[in-house]
Amino acid sequence: MTDRFQILVEPRPTSGDPATRRLAIRLGDVWLTQLIRHGSDRSDRCLEAPPLPLAFWFVDNWWRIHCEPPPLQRDFPARWRIAHHLPSVGAGYPWPNVSLWGEGSRCAVMIHEDAHSLQRALRFVAEPALEYVASTTAVSAIDTFIRRVLEDAGSDCDGLDQEYRDLLAERTEALLGFDPARRGLYQHTKHCSPLSRPSTASHRLSGSRSKVHSPTTPSPPPGPLFIPSHRTLAT
Repeated sequence: MTDRFQILVEPRPTSGDPATRRLAIRLGDVWLTQLIRHGSDRSDRCLEAPPLPLAFWFVDNWWRIHCEPPPLQRDFPARWRIAHHLPSVGAGYPWPNVSLWGEGSRCAVMIHEDAHSLQRALRFVAEPALEYVASTTAVSAIDTFIRRVLEDAGSDCDGLDQEYRDLLAERTEALLGFDPARRGLYQHTKHCSPLSRPSTASHRLSGSRSKVHSPTTPSPPPGPLFIPSHRTLAT
């Protein structure tokens, strides 16, 4: 089990698409976003994509990612993949062929073969594997990434700030022993039995641009917090 999980985002570029960033995901010594673009023999650790859809995906599927186990037969049906499989982030960009799910005190990260690389201008090169990271480490990395997106004045964060606040409130209630299901959001039990949450990602990419003032964003529940460097990511 590795003790390192990072979601790194470069600062807003001075030119080009203001919504797109160079984004990297690291698990131990493996860069899940490591890729080679067609026509090049040089690998790059970073994917060029907007971080906002990924942040929404983590918020929308938080309880399912952390509490819903994979099917016993591991056939990964579509309903399960939409909440656990990174390519489900979509938004018109390729994402690493990776699945995530919680197993109590640890989070499983499964790297699948990049089977669709021939249809794209790039291919991800991380070797297929099943790795584990401590749940506290994964939670801290995801929280740090979401807050980084919210702090980015160039991101269209309309709606994300409030949804993240609601999620933090749910998580605090769960730590205190309350049941978020009473608000119709999720069945929080000893085994975290999953109920689906309605997806609202379809309307978020066209929302109005709004600046989110990060000092008013509440902090996540207490726990270890890794703050990634905002320096340019190496290739």
